[in-house]
Amino acid sequence: NEMRQLPFDFSPGPYDVICGRGNDAKNHSGNRYYRTLVLHAMDLYSKATNKYEKSRIVSDIVDKVRERSPEGGFVKLEPDGWYEVGDHLAREKCGQNLRDGLSKQYKSSTKSKRRRREARSANLVDNIEEMIQSNKVVSTQINHLHSYIQENGDSASEAFVVQLFVQANLQILEAFKQDATLLSKFNEAERKLKACS
Repeated sequence: NEMRQLPFDFSPGPYDVICGRGNDAKNHSGNRYYRTLVLHAMDLYSKATNKYEKSRIVSDIVDKVRERSPEGGFVKLEPDGWYEVGDHLAREKCGQNLRDGLSKQYKSSTKSKRRRREARSANLVDNIEEMIQSNKVVSTQINHLHSYIQENGDSASEAFVVQLFVQANLQILEAFKQDATLLSKFNEAERKLKACS
């Protein structure tokens, strides 16, 4: 199950799957072959009704790769040489690739996780915006800054805009200190974000 160091003169053969990022791994012939195996198994994987069936499909793919490349299989380059990653990582990679290919069906796919993170971040931004706008001092400062930039546009000196921005930020921070409710709402929004991560 653990990674096994390969001989010092090892280099990935045409059927080895290189575990890593970048074009070298992506374009390697073994990785292209592996992606066809995953692609052909997706329909069967999507119809699997339990973990055992899914595990069998993952095992079949891992076994096919290893049969074609008995010296390597799923390999990874570390600072001290090439390693065979072992069953756990090979199966994890394969299962993740299958779920990613079926991202609309699986909450554990990378795409689904990214969509949920982006939705949470957008929600947090909306909550903070609403919270900030609910404070009269803060909303007045933001509106003043916005109006100045709209009125002066390109003619506004950058130094003056920066100074205005710094002044507005200081007043906003002071408003946070003075308004315990605002600070409490901000801390609650931050806690919710951490709980979802």
